[in-house]
Amino acid sequence: MILFSMKLRKRMMKCWSENIFLLFYMLTLLFAGVTIMAITPPWEGFDETAHYSSVRYVAELKQIPLYGSANMDAEVENYEGPKPYGTLNPPFDLGITYLKFFQSKNDQEKYVERYNNKNEMPRFREGVSLNWQTQHPPLYYVIISPVLKMVSHKPLVDQLFVLRFVSFLMALAGISFAYKAFRNKLLPLKKDPVVIGFLLYPLLLPMLFFEFARLGNDALCLFLAGGLAWGMEKVQRTGCKYYYVLACGVILGLGLLTKAFFIPIGMAVALWVFFDFFKNRRNGAAIERVHLFAKLSIFLLAFLVGGWWYFYKLISVGSLSGSFDGIVLDAQGGFWVNFFQNASLFGILRGMVATFVTYVWSGSWSLARLPNMVYLPQILLVLGVFGGYVWFLFEKRPKTFSQIWLPVWLSGMFGIGMLHHILISVAINGNGNTPGWYMHILLPWIAPAIGAGILVIFSHKLLRRIMVGLMGYAIFFVIAAMWSQFSMFMGCASKAPTKMYEFHGSYFCVADFLNMYSHLKVIGSPAMAGFGLAGFFCCMLLMCVAWRRAKE
Repeated sequence: MILFSMKLRKRMMKCWSENIFLLFYMLTLLFAGVTIMAITPPWEGFDETAHYSSVRYVAELKQIPLYGSANMDAEVENYEGPKPYGTLNPPFDLGITYLKFFQSKNDQEKYVERYNNKNEMPRFREGVSLNWQTQHPPLYYVIISPVLKMVSHKPLVDQLFVLRFVSFLMALAGISFAYKAFRNKLLPLKKDPVVIGFLLYPLLLPMLFFEFARLGNDALCLFLAGGLAWGMEKVQRTGCKYYYVLACGVILGLGLLTKAFFIPIGMAVALWVFFDFFKNRRNGAAIERVHLFAKLSIFLLAFLVGGWWYFYKLISVGSLSGSFDGIVLDAQGGFWVNFFQNASLFGILRGMVATFVTYVWSGSWSLARLPNMVYLPQILLVLGVFGGYVWFLFEKRPKTFSQIWLPVWLSGMFGIGMLHHILISVAINGNGNTPGWYMHILLPWIAPAIGAGILVIFSHKLLRRIMVGLMGYAIFFVIAAMWSQFSMFMGCASKAPTKMYEFHGSYFCVADFLNMYSHLKVIGSPAMAGFGLAGFFCCMLLMCVAWRRAKE
């Protein structure tokens, strides 16, 4: 009895320690996101102007915004505050930039009165320009529109903060689902690649925060991807219980109603299912066939839930995905005519490199850059960890149907999709830049792969020392990147013609902090930024304490 009691107490303490660690890990991410939301001016999140217009369209008109018939919100078109810097060709500061805005007291007073005081936003009115984000399915906008109605009486800055916050909560929920799905309870906390991968993911790939701490449907994509990872793990462990199969099918279908990215995700899952079948077909052929049909029903359910949208896009715009770039290319005469006219090998290779670099870090919609040499150690760190993951696959040879292989299939499918977009972009204007930050949607499967790669590298003494040094550098990189963003938002730095940050204050604007703080009162929320930053450091400290107390 005493022995049983001791074992029970040991298990309870282990469970308590695990839950405490996970709690403070999630809170650390949450407070980091809150800080970024509070300092990011309106429309600096990628495509926020179009996403906000779509949400307002659904909330006030109670209609689905469809491509070709739904325009931008007139209030967004007539916005009188600072806007993101240009992105294609210099000069990048033709509009009202942060640097110009904070040189005018009159503009600041008007802004506070109209967008950051107690004045609520006027009702939705359609503008004259086409809303390009109506290319996407409507699920995210339908889900988030009730939140907008709840805060419709608030000024713009407050509305955007709440919408960003709810979106970020969706992303965090997806991360939590994935962590719970893959956590191996047989391994200690400090030796589980899943835990290590999720813990270090934000340090290696800090673009995670600016990708999801904004208004946009990618947050819902991560939520559904995390749910799909959880459901697939349950399907595999329980022998295809019908309710988990049903859950996976519905989740994948809802993903299709959120963004076309779930097409390559579905294709990667299909590859995984078939490899699972062919690997195990000799271990009871009849049972494996039943399991195969059960898993294939996931895709039938997904098709029934979300497939109708893609038939509509095929009929309405002649494209299954209905992408805006594809529609533009068709209007210019088609792919091949424009490709032979504008494409170059340099443009294609440059687009491929840019996709990977922007996966690691690209900041916000202004797309200002750090010096190239500052990126290099961070890029080497990420490449080294992914190389460690490949090394893990060859060294450990995990079972082919294990989800540890899914990063291979997902990277392959997403890689094909990204290359397709690069080729389209090159055909349109010779510029093959394709955003890599979208790949953070794959976090539920990439994070365990990162953990596996790090553990393999740490098992070799020399490589471990190099990796520790690069991780130390990664801390500097994140601080430098975040500070550069903050300085630009507050008008102490700008985007130079070279596309890099140009600081106008002393000591990289550190000496101008008090002045920048006063600027934050105009276009952001200093109280929430301070609260988020304090919460971040407190929770990170408590997370480290929980980590140290965890048993080896």
